[in-house]
Amino acid sequence: MDADGDGKGGCMVTVIGRAAETARLLAELGRNDVPFAVSIEGEAGIGKTVLLDEVVTAAHGARVLRARCVQAESGLGYAGLIDLLGPYTTQVLDLLPAPQRRALEVALLLSDAGRDIIDLHAVSRALLTSLELLARDAFTLLVIDDIQWLDPPTGRALAFALRRLEGTAVGLLATRRTESPNDPYPVDLVGVRHTRVALQPLADETLAAIVRLNSTATLPSATVSRLVTVAGGNPMYALELAAHQSAQAQDESWWTLPPKLHTLLAGRLDRLSAQVTLPLAAVATMRHPTVAGIGAALGTAAAQDLRPALDSGVLSVVEGRLRFVHPLLGMAARARLTASERRDLHRRIAAVVADPEERARHLTEAADGPDAATAADIERGADAARARGAPEIAAELAEAAARLTPAADVVGVCRRLSAAAYHHVTAGNVARGRQRLAAALDLAPAGGAHAELRWRLGMLTHLDGDTDSAVSILEAALVDAADDPPMQATVERKLAGLYRLQGRMSRSLEVADNALRWARAAGGKNVLLESLTAYAGTILLLDGAIPAPMWHQLDQLARGAAVTAAHHDPDGFLAVADYTVGNPVNAVARLERVLGRAVAHGDELGQIWAASYLAHAELVAGRWQQARSLATDALDRARRLPSVLQLGSALHAAALVEAHFGEADTARTHIAEHLSMLADSGLRYPACWARSISGFLSYSLGDPRAAHEVLGPLIRELRDMGIRAAVRPHLVWYDIDAMVELGDLDGAAALAEELRSSAAALDRPAAMMTANRGAALVRAARGDLPAATSALAASLAVADELGTPFERARTLLALGTVLRRGKQKRAARDRLHEARDIFDTLGAGAWSARSATELTRIGGRQPTSHLTGTQRQIARLVGEGLTNQEIADQLFLSVKTVAGHLTGIYAKLGVRSRTELARHQHG
Repeated sequence: MDADGDGKGGCMVTVIGRAAETARLLAELGRNDVPFAVSIEGEAGIGKTVLLDEVVTAAHGARVLRARCVQAESGLGYAGLIDLLGPYTTQVLDLLPAPQRRALEVALLLSDAGRDIIDLHAVSRALLTSLELLARDAFTLLVIDDIQWLDPPTGRALAFALRRLEGTAVGLLATRRTESPNDPYPVDLVGVRHTRVALQPLADETLAAIVRLNSTATLPSATVSRLVTVAGGNPMYALELAAHQSAQAQDESWWTLPPKLHTLLAGRLDRLSAQVTLPLAAVATMRHPTVAGIGAALGTAAAQDLRPALDSGVLSVVEGRLRFVHPLLGMAARARLTASERRDLHRRIAAVVADPEERARHLTEAADGPDAATAADIERGADAARARGAPEIAAELAEAAARLTPAADVVGVCRRLSAAAYHHVTAGNVARGRQRLAAALDLAPAGGAHAELRWRLGMLTHLDGDTDSAVSILEAALVDAADDPPMQATVERKLAGLYRLQGRMSRSLEVADNALRWARAAGGKNVLLESLTAYAGTILLLDGAIPAPMWHQLDQLARGAAVTAAHHDPDGFLAVADYTVGNPVNAVARLERVLGRAVAHGDELGQIWAASYLAHAELVAGRWQQARSLATDALDRARRLPSVLQLGSALHAAALVEAHFGEADTARTHIAEHLSMLADSGLRYPACWARSISGFLSYSLGDPRAAHEVLGPLIRELRDMGIRAAVRPHLVWYDIDAMVELGDLDGAAALAEELRSSAAALDRPAAMMTANRGAALVRAARGDLPAATSALAASLAVADELGTPFERARTLLALGTVLRRGKQKRAARDRLHEARDIFDTLGAGAWSARSATELTRIGGRQPTSHLTGTQRQIARLVGEGLTNQEIADQLFLSVKTVAGHLTGIYAKLGVRSRTELARHQHG
């Protein structure tokens, strides 16, 4: 097999010696589990591109999207994406939703960003949608040659799309040069089937056949044998050696040591005139080299000097662009220039390119010391890269701009370091962002700029998972801003949220109040909205409600707010407030809007946040499977992103959902991971809610002592924070029920009264229902069954109005239990059956088992109408004398599933064996 564009020697080549690899690659492309990735890997010249071309040609019917990466473009945002979409660009743009179309147009340099900042996830989402559209009518194969030089923004977008294309007919086929098998792959393919095919050296006889087939001159057999030995199985080595031998009349100097490939390629360049060196280096340096572009940068004569390179096969023209037949030829051409010549070349190219990002890249390479004008130009390039959704490139350019800013311009250095920090964080590298911002802070003069840098560093520190340190930094910023009221108000708004997370509610309210008073005086919708949100978030916990005028103002401001990140979306805050005050219907509607906006704009962090909170609301609304789907998706996304806070939100949602389903091991694993994350973070308030799930789970599984050991201290801790009982009614009822079962009736009664009083003051029906149910259980435990029955009936009426199935079933269970104790067997049975059916529908296995246990205590024959359809079939077949295996075979179930159903049947019917079940069936 000849070398490729990885090793084409400027002549026709033939695939030889790679039949096994070709067959394996075609087999991988033919598998049904899509999407997938396949990499052809090996050293330079081993034949990767020729094999790639062979496989692509054989992939009949596939829609091929192709990019050939070169080193000169690896630092330019979305260079690979531009090539990949190529002729399909217009087709997909016409079908994309408006936000995605706008993002993709800017990323592909088809539209100017203007004042917009394109979110990097919006570009990724646009690529995902594009691939879904293209794959509707044809298998779509993404072909990337030399993927090791793929630019980071394209790599990120590809990773995003491939992980979300489950079941979509899309594949990635790439070549990759490997210096080491442990080199990191440029596209994160976690969760995607990825096959690596490593090309080994060819056998000597195969290599000799390639040389004889592709050489322009006839070489003696002895010469062919020697060069095959020297080439070491690498076809490009062999062909270049053969070409040199033909040109140099058997030059013996080439046989002394195994040559390096770059030496061989330099030898090919040596056969061209000296005048071609500079224009060849320009081809290797420019983003989209053309003859006209070379002429503009170096002059018409330089463009004409490229003809010998085209004639000799060093260069080719592909769709109007100049390309080296092998990328290493371009690297060899650049290496022939001195350092000063390379800087001058970059300077000349920078003078003629129009794209600010490309110009900035060349100016960075051309610079030989600080220069204000150069730094300003590079800063504009960084801004352009970020506007296109390429923060990795923007960060690199912003750091270069800071390095090239004269030391006397301290403000400029600080601004550019701050921009680099912002870009790093946007790209997901929070630690690097903190480092750059800290460097800016060290240089900044005292005053407002210093205060701003400090509070921004504090928020990055919080984002990185260290809230206690973040608060200390922000408190220092507050001192810095003492003579700057607007800056002081900004810092106080930020501090209000962090104090709340620390559990310091009074301090949170104090600084939020200061910021709100300044915002009302200063005017401005955005400032007022942010200040109102900070204030309302704390007052909701302390007072249990947001005053109606403030709620109305928030709602109005939220409706007119610009689209923002979901976790900063005011509609999202109002959704959380709706959920807190017991209005899950409104919460779901708002969160669905927030999630929809996050999806449309490709806001990955926002999708995690919105899906996590929506899972909470869907649990309350009784859509548990939807809640599980949302929580699972949020956790899956969060694990792929470097946001500690969003991972915490997703873990909490997943733990809560699995605890409701009774999946103890999974829930406890999520709880433990979440608490481990929170251990040194300073996030005291979120830690309380993580611990509360453990208490709920213990009680659900029948361990009231373990539940109370968690919940009792937790309720006292929240009370000490000043948080009202009505804000936490679910947590309170877990503990009331646990204390009743443990015999602490006075404690349970006091807690129920605390909740009742708080609920009455705030007019919270859900909290009042919970309080009355708890008080009824205390009365029942003390023997006052009529009063308990009356209170539970009233609670049930409230549950019916609220439309909260789990709370309704909980109340039915409590009422059925009290009725059973009062010897009202028929009424008790009806209530308990109704409770169990709701629990079964929701998937609350532990609670369904509780209902079944209560039913067995009533006694009497249980009607089979309360069994599910599958359970009735199994019960009938048991009555007919079939074994579990026979039942499994007949119903197409596993034996384990049949046994599980039998356990449920026994509990529902109050029987203990197959014999009793058969008797029940025939009775």
